[in-house]
Amino acid sequence: MAAAALFEGCSFDRAHKAYERGERLLGDGDYSGAIAEYSSVVSGFPSSEWAPRSQYKIGFIFNHHINDMNGARDAYARLLVLYPGSEEAFSARQDMAQTWSTRGEHRKAIEEYQRLVLERPDSRQTFQYLIALEYVMMNEFRQARVELVELLDVITNPNLAPLIRYEIANTYYIEGSMDEALKRYDEIIERYPGHSVAIDARLGKAKALDEAGRLDEALGVLTGLLGEYPNKEAIETRIRWIKKRLKSGPGVTKGDAWKG
Repeated sequence: MAAAALFEGCSFDRAHKAYERGERLLGDGDYSGAIAEYSSVVSGFPSSEWAPRSQYKIGFIFNHHINDMNGARDAYARLLVLYPGSEEAFSARQDMAQTWSTRGEHRKAIEEYQRLVLERPDSRQTFQYLIALEYVMMNEFRQARVELVELLDVITNPNLAPLIRYEIANTYYIEGSMDEALKRYDEIIERYPGHSVAIDARLGKAKALDEAGRLDEALGVLTGLLGEYPNKEAIETRIRWIKKRLKSGPGVTKGDAWKG
């Protein structure tokens, strides 16, 4: 037993050292060298705690440093087969979902998030929210609202509720349903007066009022945002724009208002 313990300790030490060499090479930008070291951990010490970490790092390098999506998928797929219940496997799915989303492959991102929902039901609400955002980015606003409204009915994370309501309001604004958007923005402003999302909702309300041709009301909301909205210049620009349109008369379009 002593010999076995000694062997196990030596293996742990060797695996750790190889992993650390991989980390140093990665820090130096030697990606092929890092992949070689990480691979040696997975093949030489597959039962060590450093093996799933190493396999994840291989996928991460392909994905974020080499920009080789096929290599990343293969590396992550191997990780999911070898260490399906590991934290690294969970991180790999999240990484792939975010990468698909960034690349505009929103349906593939949704597929990954749906797998994450099954694997981590305790985080279901977060992933369902991210699924809804993918539908928003695909301009599938009705399906996005289906996901968001369903989520509101069961929400237990108080931090998500105002964000969900804000996204619902935004879908109506983007669709051009200004009356419904205004109703939703007002609801957010009333429900969460001290929350940062209320400020965003006030800006959304100003935009919706502008789109609806209610320029005086839009100007009043924007004026109230001065000193509160982080990007003061953006608010001032919108105020100047609306004032110019009001001065120019109803026959002037938004495009005309920017001329001169």
